[in-house]
Amino acid sequence: MAFSVTTAALAAMMALTSAPDLPAIASEAPVVFVQASGDCSAAAAAAVRETGGKLLSARPVGGNKCEIIVLVPGKGKDRPERRKVTKPM
Repeated sequence: MAFSVTTAALAAMMALTSAPDLPAIASEAPVVFVQASGDCSAAAAAAVRETGGKLLSARPVGGNKCEIIVLVPGKGKDRPERRKVTKPM
């Protein structure tokens, strides 16, 4: 009985709650997903700062090193370059 009452209350709350308005994306820039793990945040920040690119991923690799993938803007109308950087943690 308690389960059905709780389920009914939850369903009623969900029905009455409106979803927040999401902003429209007006830019043509690609959506970039960031995947960072371990203690690679400082190394990833340094790689982004040095290359002037956008962080795509950062992960710890053997020893105290991080493998960082950065998307570096192309020159003029050239496509962006995917660059792999290895840095100490």
